[in-house]
This record gives sequence, structure tokens and C-alpha cells, in this order.
Amino acid sequence: MTVIRSLSGLLAAATIAALGGCYVPSHVPHALLEVSADGAYKLEGLPVDTASLAAAVAEHKAPGAALVVEIKVTPGAPMTAVDAAVATIEKSQARVAFVGATAAR
Repeated sequence: MTVIRSLSGLLAAATIAALGGCYVPSHVPHALLEVSADGAYKLEGLPVDTASLAAAVAEHKAPGAALVVEIKVTPGAPMTAVDAAVATIEKSQARVAFVGATAAR
């Protein structure tokens, strides 16, 4: 029994030591862009037109910081609108992620 406790303690100490060097990434802010069936955009629930999308993304991005724009596409939305949004977001130096219909906000 003493041997098992010693081994358990040694294993716990080794695990803690290994985890002590783990990298924990900093939080990256996210913004939700919804693309409706008619190709209209909503960024964080507010309507935004194609011409203003880059500026709206920039408003959500702190200087020098990362931003992930999650794109939620309504079924039937024109892919040209999705492609344009992705290109605009990438030009704004933000990352793109796609989320499904069940994405919670």
C-alpha cells in the first residue's frame, strides 16, 4: 500500500511538472457575421452593407490584436456574398471561422 501511495504521489508530481510548462493561449475576441438568404449582412446583430463591412470589422478589432469573425450562413444565401465577406475579413487582417445554425450567442 505504501508503494502504491508513493507511486501515485510520484505520478501526480510528474503530471503537475509536465503541465506547468503548458502554453495557455491568450483570449482572442470573436465577432459574429450573419449572412441572410438575400445576401444581407449583420455583424454582431447590426445590419451592415458590403461597402461598410471592412470598417465594421476594424471597429471590432483592437490595434495589433487578433480577431476571429465567425460567419453564420443562412441556407440559400448567395455564395458570392459569403465569398465577398471572407475576402473583406481577410483583408481586414482578421481570421475567419464558420459556425452552424446552432451557434449560440
